[in-house]
Amino acid sequence: MKKLRWLLIGAAASVLITGCASSNQGSQDGNDGQSGTLSMRNVTDSDATDNDNNLMDDEQNNNKQYNNGLEDNGQNGNEQNGSDQNDLRNSEDAQQKVEAMKEVDKAVVITAGSKAYAAVKLANGENADVNDEMKKKVSDQVQAADQNINEVFVSSNPDFMERMLGYRDDIQNGNPVRGLFDQFSETVQRIFPELR
Repeated sequence: MKKLRWLLIGAAASVLITGCASSNQGSQDGNDGQSGTLSMRNVTDSDATDNDNNLMDDEQNNNKQYNNGLEDNGQNGNEQNGSDQNDLRNSEDAQQKVEAMKEVDKAVVITAGSKAYAAVKLANGENADVNDEMKKKVSDQVQAADQNINEVFVSSNPDFMERMLGYRDDIQNGNPVRGLFDQFSETVQRIFPELR
């Protein structure tokens, strides 16, 4: 019994020490504590063949999506278009256009720079993945609502819809965008893993 007790105490101490030690790694990479800062990078050349961000081709995706534009490069907005890196907006016009589609019951569209992320709930209770044809239709509606959007990412994942509703509400309520952007980036990378 005493051995088990000491084993549990040792394990708890190890977990505590390991957990605290990982929080002290902030500026070891020489970036003055900016490690892990997310930034936006626009990749708009659909014919780029030697671009490191060219992760998907146009035929495979139908939406000219090469990456989700959210990357951890250890810099603090020094990208060419860094001024809009944390600019999350709820696009009500795009949402209304997508919801007007007969195949869509509900939609949430959030933009970040020149990219839009659309969560859709399909009509007739369908929970199937959004096919390429539907992605193209949604993308067309979003781009018709906002001419500044170059890429649209679409998902019918129920978890994504729930999170997007929360982000939309936070944006409308004026919550700080920086914290939202970090959460939003993690969600997008999880929902669209092929774009990492």
